[in-house]
Amino acid sequence: MPGPNDYPLYYDSSNSKVLSAVATIDTTPLPLNYVGPQQVPLTP
Repeated sequence: MPGPNDYPLYYDSSNSKVLSAVATIDTTPLPLNYVGPQQVPLTP
């Protein structure tokens, strides 16, 4: 079942089932002061 931001691309021959779909994405850039997740060093 496609969601609100999904768009059917291909249907089966009976036109009742979605075989593949595409979704929209948010291309808004993150702010420059965004702090990403911290990297944790792994020691063997």
